[in-house]
Amino acid sequence: MQKPAKTLLWIAMGIEVVYAIAALIAMFIGSTFSPFGMPDSSVYGVFIMRYIIQVGIPMVVKIIFAVIVLFSLKEKSEKIVTEIITIATFSGILSFVSILINSIGTAYTAQMIGQEGLVSYSYMNMGMDWVGFLRSISTVLLIVAVSFSIAYKKVELADLRRIIEEEEV
Repeated sequence: MQKPAKTLLWIAMGIEVVYAIAALIAMFIGSTFSPFGMPDSSVYGVFIMRYIIQVGIPMVVKIIFAVIVLFSLKEKSEKIVTEIITIATFSGILSFVSILINSIGTAYTAQMIGQEGLVSYSYMNMGMDWVGFLRSISTVLLIVAVSFSIAYKKVELADLRRIIEEEEV
C-alpha cells in the first residue's frame, strides 16, 4: 500500500499543476468569446484575485498535504492525523468556500464594473469550468492515496510489528 500511495500522490500533484496552468489559459480563452469583445483590465484584476484564491491557494494546500503524507510514509509512524485532516478538507469543506468566493466576485463585478464586466467575468468563469474536471481527478486521486496511506499505516505496519514481535519470542 505504500508504493501505490506514493505513486497516486505524485500523480495527484502533477495533475493539480496541469490544472492550474490549464485554468489560467482557459480563463483567457473564455474571455475572447465574450460578446462585448475583450474585457477591460478591472475584470482581469477581479478574476486574477479569484484565480489565486480558488486555484492557487488550494493547489498549495494540496501539495503541502501530499508532501507531509509522503514524508510520513517514509518514517513509518502509525499516526494518521494528517490523513484525516486531508480527507476532511478535500471532501467538500473547500467547496463551500469556493461558492462563497464566486458569489462575492460576481456581486463585486456587477456592482463596480457593470454589466459588460459581469458578462466578461462569466465567460472567463466558463473557461475555467472547461478544465475543472482536472481538479476533480486530482482531488479524487489525493483522497484515494491518503486512504492507501491509512491502510498502510494501520494494517501493514501493525502486521509487520506483530510478526517482528512473534519472531523475537
